[in-house]
Amino acid sequence: MLKNLTIKTRLVFVISLLCLIALVVGLVGLRNLGVTNDALKTVYNDRLVAVGQLSEVLTLIQQNQTTLSKAASGAPEQLPAVVAEVEQRILAVSAKWGDYMATYLTPEEKVLAHTFAQHRTKFVEQGLTPVLAAFRAKDLPGGVAHVHGALSQTFLPVSPSRPTFWR
Repeated sequence: MLKNLTIKTRLVFVISLLCLIALVVGLVGLRNLGVTNDALKTVYNDRLVAVGQLSEVLTLIQQNQTTLSKAASGAPEQLPAVVAEVEQRILAVSAKWGDYMATYLTPEEKVLAHTFAQHRTKFVEQGLTPVLAAFRAKDLPGGVAHVHGALSQTFLPVSPSRPTFWR
């Protein structure tokens, strides 16, 4: 049967077959590229964005602690500005933490995030709030005592150099 085919017909058949194979390979490649692209979007949205949010949270927390520590040895007339700055950062941390909690979290991450949230709440309520209250009242010695006491102790579990939720 193939002996009766002309060279022209054979070439058309072979070229058509090769075009069909190239088309199938191209379509499979495009499909796999789409799947890979979707997987990378998930990695970006669920992991990389979340890491950026966590980094901002930790940076802002550390800036609050550092600002209050510096203010304890600074001039009393600068205390109102320091208090306002720290309060703004507390709000920013809460917003960023809310954004992080809205992302997809694995069960292990949920447990670690819950633990970190408890430590952060303790840091704000027992560490930052008493210092801010003392600085608002222009009680520099009381603020210094809180900075060296409760603020330092409650900062350790939320410290970026020792984040308990990473482990």
